[in-house]
Amino acid sequence: MNASLETEVWVRLMQGKPLENSGLSTIDGRIDLRGLTAPKPSSLHQYFWETYRVKELSNLVELRDVTWKGIDFSNSQLDSLRFLNCTIANCRFEKARCQDWRMWGTKITNSNFRMADLRGSALGGVDNGKRNAFIKIDFAKAD
Repeated sequence: MNASLETEVWVRLMQGKPLENSGLSTIDGRIDLRGLTAPKPSSLHQYFWETYRVKELSNLVELRDVTWKGIDFSNSQLDSLRFLNCTIANCRFEKARCQDWRMWGTKITNSNFRMADLRGSALGGVDNGKRNAFIKIDFAKAD
């Protein structure tokens, strides 16, 4: 995927716009975004407290009230995404790097994260009493 198309794809993903008419191919009935790389956050400040190092990040990809449906993100690099009141349905994240994810009020259904790298992620966030929902999810061999 060329850089221009990848930028357009991220704009559509962040705004919740459909990808169906973007010229992308499909695989197993899902839009083929295998190997996609998320924009990288940058370190704004770094703090040290006792033995802890804390980084303040900027340029995080924040997804609010968007729906991702029928997308294959296998083998993608999707670190540091933030999901707020989103829906993810029938998506594949097989062998994807999904480190440092944060989720609040998000519903994920009929999706798989087989062998995905979810290290450092917080998938159980609660916002105003609203919890995340995981329905028919395959986390086999996920880290």
